[in-house]
Amino acid sequence: MSIIGKVGKLARQAVVSDSLLEKTVSPLVNKSVEGIENTLNNNVKVPDVLGINSVEAKDILEKLGFHVSVLEVRKPNKKYAKYKVGEIVDMEFSKPNVVLGGIPRGSVVKIFVADEEIISKSGSWMRKVLDND
Repeated sequence: MSIIGKVGKLARQAVVSDSLLEKTVSPLVNKSVEGIENTLNNNVKVPDVLGINSVEAKDILEKLGFHVSVLEVRKPNKKYAKYKVGEIVDMEFSKPNVVLGGIPRGSVVKIFVADEEIISKSGSWMRKVLDND
């Protein structure tokens, strides 16, 4: 090793000791690791509750830590025709994080139910589509 290398090594050792590194760097690393673990543990995959009774679906989602809003759909849609009154016909929630595979606990998940009229109209609409094919 050259003299400049030896002097540089001594200077680094004199300026930054192991105890100083332990006191300053270790807490930062530990805090970062804890933050990453909390983020990973805080993200949950939203289960598909389509076709499940609204009370049961709300209970499932709330047990996972989500805030749940149960709403009624106002317009018929052919995809609602296969469901019964009181069942979840649609869901809305923020886009899941690709890396973490879910959304944070505490996020709002909207679940939608349809009344008999909407389901009936959705079925009629579906029959029209099928008859035209």
